[in-house]
Amino acid sequence: GVVGRGFPHVVRGVARAAETVRGRVLPPGATDSERFARQCTGCQVCTANCPAGIIKPSPFGFGPVRLEYSQNGCEYNCTRCNAVCPSGALQPLELVDKQWLKIGEARVELLKCRIVKDGIACGLCARACPKDAIFMMDGPDGFGVPEVAAFHCIGCGVCQAICPAAPKAITVKAIDQQPMGY
Repeated sequence: GVVGRGFPHVVRGVARAAETVRGRVLPPGATDSERFARQCTGCQVCTANCPAGIIKPSPFGFGPVRLEYSQNGCEYNCTRCNAVCPSGALQPLELVDKQWLKIGEARVELLKCRIVKDGIACGLCARACPKDAIFMMDGPDGFGVPEVAAFHCIGCGVCQAICPAAPKAITVKAIDQQPMGY
């Protein structure tokens, strides 16, 4: 009957939800895309409570939330989304654990960087990084160019948000969330 038709529909819905988050940087405490897609109800409690405004609803209005780093990055001293998540999709985190949780990894495309492309000194990304994971290496015309120390990068997106290049020269790529040693 109805249950037989309903279950495959639910399975397809979860599979579609997992597809919407696969390859995306997920909020801290999401752990992995499949678990997050199953648990996140799209209730928007985290979006309403994110002080940086980076947690956004699913593009289709159904399914898991996503992170958007175009204007801001994940605030280093904040665990609000973890504290308010009613479904358990975002696991509770102590601040020190969140500050060492790798949710993504910044990557630099030097040909898009203003330093290389336009010969303009910059370094905003390195100055903004709360983990000092971005440093300046010798580059053209005596300007330093950004380099990411992947081991230190937690994927907070502050560097991507502050990058003035269009398109962005530094972007955060998704990874399976893993705590860093401390």
